[in-house]
Amino acid sequence: MNEVYEQRHQRLKSLCSVEPDNSVEMCLGFKIPDNIIENIRHATHMFLYECLSEYNGYKYEYSNSIESFCDWYSEDIKTLPNITPNGLMMSKKETACSYNAVLISASRIRLYM
Repeated sequence: MNEVYEQRHQRLKSLCSVEPDNSVEMCLGFKIPDNIIENIRHATHMFLYECLSEYNGYKYEYSNSIESFCDWYSEDIKTLPNITPNGLMMSKKETACSYNAVLISASRIRLYM
């Protein structure tokens, strides 16, 4: 059984374009570069800002950090109409461009796996 397990583990590692930073059993860990994380954070921040502005009027200030933005406007974010009952934020035609920026930023993670 251990031989089959080890073969599968090696197969999983062979699917990666870079050596994992951490490898435990059948889980591989990778360090995502800081610039990719920052791009995702910025795109997500802009998407939230555009959602709030589109649905509640342009009364929001764009802050320096996404954390403070979410803290300040948490109640407004919770009432956005583009949030599903499961909590997923969906794109509407009014916010499609900023939503696509989030997807593009997130897809760059694949380059580091």
